[in-house]
Amino acid sequence: MKKIIIGGVMGLTILLFFFFILRHNNQSLEVKPDVMFPTAEYRVTDSSAPGLPMLITAEGADVIKIQATSGNLLLWTPPDYKVHNKGLELKIKSGDQIYWSPMDGGNKQIDEPQDTKITVIAYHNDKQIGTSNVEIHKNDLGVYTGEIPEVK
Repeated sequence: MKKIIIGGVMGLTILLFFFFILRHNNQSLEVKPDVMFPTAEYRVTDSSAPGLPMLITAEGADVIKIQATSGNLLLWTPPDYKVHNKGLELKIKSGDQIYWSPMDGGNKQIDEPQDTKITVIAYHNDKQIGTSNVEIHKNDLGVYTGEIPEVK
């Protein structure tokens, strides 16, 4: 009788151990992409950069997708420092710096609303692992600033 009980307890222990390992390995990785603004504000008329810079990171992400409601998403990186116009949607890697601009590709200001919303979505192996939101505001002096809205 003791052998049956001991064998049953050991079997149950092993079964629970493997169940825990399998369950733990299948849990989804949740990451909130981090957006940092290296410059506090952007003004079209007196800036050496092509737009408001944003440094975006998401640990564990192999692709980050950025979507804007208005304006233009840009890449501007060494070694050529040529502005690459990407429109309202862009895919990058974690650690890349992008720019948002109220200008179109022909250096004309886009007639955009006062506020622009940007969604940052992190993916790992084609599976969404996290999302962050950014808002860009324009004041009466034409100065653009970015902020991360509080989650309610």
